[in-house]
Amino acid sequence: MKLRIAVFSFFLLAAVHAKAQYYFYDGKYYNNDLVFEIGGSAGAMNAFTDLGGRKGIGKKFVKDFNFKNTEACGSMFFSAVYKNEIALRIEATFGQIHAYDSILKKVAASTNGRYERNLSFRSSITEIMFAAEFHPFYIFGNYNDDHYPPAV
Repeated sequence: MKLRIAVFSFFLLAAVHAKAQYYFYDGKYYNNDLVFEIGGSAGAMNAFTDLGGRKGIGKKFVKDFNFKNTEACGSMFFSAVYKNEIALRIEATFGQIHAYDSILKKVAASTNGRYERNLSFRSSITEIMFAAEFHPFYIFGNYNDDHYPPAV
């Protein structure tokens, strides 16, 4: 559990100084009409159900959250951006969720029968998304190369 928290904290703090969609090539603004992007992300999935959870009869939403049911997930994407105004993106996300009543073994006496019913589930999640993106500040604004800081 400490390792999961450390990894999560690392990624959270590593993104503080990240810059996105900032294209330079040989010290000059990368001024092609069509720019391709490829990337990915990592995250966590958890199921909020009446299975597992914490002691007692179960509470609504995050009050019954059990971190042990959290699984890692990831996604990959590819997009084509035309003049920073319109983009087409395809993205795939993969992960797994699970929950089980046997996680309540240490607090079985206070679960009002949830531990004894011994239910569980596991489900793989695969999501594929096709999207069109419109960037109104570029479409309706007056953005040109002068709005970008000089290359370092």
